[in-house]
Amino acid sequence: MESLLTAIDKILKLAPEIQETLSSKTKIRHLKKKEILLKPNECIHSIYFINHGLLRGFFYQKRKDITTWFSLEGEITTSISSLITGKPSLEGIEALEECELGEISRHDLNLLYESFPEFNKLGRLLMELYYIESEERAVHFQFKTAKERYTYFLIKYSHSFHRIPLTHIASYLGITKETLSRIRS
Repeated sequence: MESLLTAIDKILKLAPEIQETLSSKTKIRHLKKKEILLKPNECIHSIYFINHGLLRGFFYQKRKDITTWFSLEGEITTSISSLITGKPSLEGIEALEECELGEISRHDLNLLYESFPEFNKLGRLLMELYYIESEERAVHFQFKTAKERYTYFLIKYSHSFHRIPLTHIASYLGITKETLSRIRS
């Protein structure tokens, strides 16, 4: 739980009362490698903080598995559209390693928002960071070459790219494994 509070503290200093309430509402969840946290077309009911491990977002297009993002230790992850709307997610979420997650239900998240105006500010700041990252990723993948996308990937995941299978890296970059192999050599 300390890692969640430490990560939040880098974004916004929360009062001790909020920290205690957040800690009491957070449940620990473990995933095995390759375990699916969320299947495409299912609803998600929680937000997750990654204490340890690596997750990926994915969806299926024409029976092809496409990786859309990776989340690592210290990051918060969910299907944000499903969490907010209550509708099924287009994406799935899979553990690429054994994971330990801090889980906060949507119900408890809303209670925190209602009880603590300061927590609303944290939610807004996290959404801003999420949106900036989504926009940055969209620009790179819409307008950059495969080589430039790979360079962006190496910079973004400099400390963890070796933990991600090449199949998922190629899929994330929108290229074949063969093209990835050529770019890497």
